[in-house]
Amino acid sequence: YYNGSSSTQQANTGLRNVLSKTFDHYREDPSNQPDTVGMMGMSKYLDELGVSIEDIGMLVVSEIVKCPSMGEMGRSGFVNGWTTQGAETIEKQRQVISRRRGNLGNGATFDVFKGIYKHTFAMAVQPPARAVPLENAVEFWRTLLSDDGWKWSTETTPWLDWWIEYLERDWKKSVNRDMWDQTLVFAQKARADEDMSFWDEMGAWPGVIDEFVSFVKEKREAGGPMEE
Repeated sequence: YYNGSSSTQQANTGLRNVLSKTFDHYREDPSNQPDTVGMMGMSKYLDELGVSIEDIGMLVVSEIVKCPSMGEMGRSGFVNGWTTQGAETIEKQRQVISRRRGNLGNGATFDVFKGIYKHTFAMAVQPPARAVPLENAVEFWRTLLSDDGWKWSTETTPWLDWWIEYLERDWKKSVNRDMWDQTLVFAQKARADEDMSFWDEMGAWPGVIDEFVSFVKEKREAGGPMEE
C-alpha cells in the first residue's frame, strides 16, 4: 500500500510540475503577477483548447480551473483542477472538456452541471457587488439552460423562454446568489413535473419564483406554449 501511495504522489508531483510550466506559458505579466493569467492569456489558452469565449465550454473550463472572475485564471486553480482530472496536456484537457460537455444534459451527471452553474455565478459577480446585472444573468442562463447545456424545456412548456420573458418584462432587477441557486432548484423540479404539483404558495420559494409561477399559469390559460 505504501509503495502504491508513494507512486501516486510522485505521479501527481510530475503532473503538477508540467501544469505549472504550462500555466507560465500563458502569463502576461510574470514579474508583477507571477500566479495570474489575464484576459489575453486566457483567450490564447481557450483558442488552443478549441473553446469559444461565448461557448458553454468556457464555463466548463472555468469551473475546472476555478477562475476567480471572467477571463482570469490563478495558478493554484489551474494546477489543482487539471491534476484532479489527470490531464496535463492540451489534448487530454480537450478530452475532459468534450466528455463533460457531452454529459451536461444527462440527469446522471446533474451534480457536475450544478457545480458549473454555481461557479458561473461566483465568477460573474464583481465585488463589492453581491448580485449580477439581469442582462448578464440572462446571457448565462441562455448558455447553461439551452440545448448545449442542461435544457430547461418540457413538451408543452418553453420554461427558459418564459422565465427570461417574465424577468425582462416584470423583474428588471439584478440577480443575487439565492435567486440564481433557487432558479436551478425550481428548473429541475419543473422539468420533472411540468404541472408544478410540487409548488406551494406557502412554500419557501423566493418571491420572484412565486410570481413566475403565476406568470406561467396566465400564459397557459391564454393559449398554452409560447408562440414562435
